[in-house]
Amino acid sequence: MKSKKAELWEKYLLKTQRDDVISFASGRPSLEVYQFSLKKIKKSIVKIAREDISQIVDYSSVDGIKILKTTLINKYRQEGVPLKEKNIIITSGSQQALDIFFKSILKPQDKILIANENYIGLEKCLKNLHVKVLNLNKNIEETTDEELNQLFKKEKIKLFYLACDFSNPTGLTLNLKKRKEIIKKAKKYRFEVLEDQVYRDLVYHPQDQLPSLKKLHPGVNFIGSASKIIAPGLRIGWLIVNENNFKEAYEQKRASDLQTSFLNQKIIADFMKNNHEFQKHLKKLRRSYQEKMEILLSSLQKSMSKEFSWNQPRGGFFVWIEGPKSLDSRIFFEKALKIGVGVIPGFIFNYRKPQYNTFRLSISALPKNQIQEGVERISQALQNL
Repeated sequence: MKSKKAELWEKYLLKTQRDDVISFASGRPSLEVYQFSLKKIKKSIVKIAREDISQIVDYSSVDGIKILKTTLINKYRQEGVPLKEKNIIITSGSQQALDIFFKSILKPQDKILIANENYIGLEKCLKNLHVKVLNLNKNIEETTDEELNQLFKKEKIKLFYLACDFSNPTGLTLNLKKRKEIIKKAKKYRFEVLEDQVYRDLVYHPQDQLPSLKKLHPGVNFIGSASKIIAPGLRIGWLIVNENNFKEAYEQKRASDLQTSFLNQKIIADFMKNNHEFQKHLKKLRRSYQEKMEILLSSLQKSMSKEFSWNQPRGGFFVWIEGPKSLDSRIFFEKALKIGVGVIPGFIFNYRKPQYNTFRLSISALPKNQIQEGVERISQALQNL
């Protein structure tokens, strides 16, 4: 069965998929991703079919093929994060990486700490495991050091899951001081950390990129994905675990689907193995998304009432809008849809206490020439409430 939040999300998304609607709802990569990726993917498929047809049709290793693991080792070495093959499990997308890791480390009644707003796919994973989910009452940066200490003293946390860079749904970036605090607390209170890095490569200015939690401490586990940077339909993700967690994660991957597609792994390895070419590809993506984000932020500044506030993302797809307490984003969604603009109400990203005065905007799938008009319609819909 689907989770209630996932059902709501699909319902909202489906309503916005009309030709007369400018939709800020979808978080899927834009057509530019496919344009930048397609030619190279076609060449890879022909080459792999010619050279590796016997491996395409046969079983391959549970934890992933060597060439993709080597490619990832090289990628992360460039970022100052040393990895070994025994740290890496290739998964069928980052959703499976989450599921595998949770199953490998959490037992019923274990406690996991998550942020106030989160990726919708978490809900079903965690409910299936019958664990106790604790969530922060405000975003991590606003949570003081003393509040975190009190929480960790009171509760025996097994795992802290968080996304530090341009997270879904808020688009926030966790500051360096707070990243270091989390590492210190993980050591002191002895909990595991799972860092979601799915959007990390979409930083607009790489020179400003903050170190990942994994770079700050080698014991951190993290997930990554090719979905946002190459092609989501290939369903290639990766789970990077510390050596203590590899064996059980490996067994969970085996139990899940035996292996990830050899063909799709090889396509991604071919795409990423030449780091110079891969960085050129990322540069194109970053420029495309940054241009859209700048139009969105400028349009919000011009059109929105002072009652509303929003963040200034350093990368990724998302802007998080917070309105006055009187705003009900469920009603606003319907009003906005009537004048041809789609958003996602923010309450569906809250694990427990819903906050109805927020909504998420995404620039990922939207053409640049529709963004300003879309924001003007949002402003009009808010005025009509």
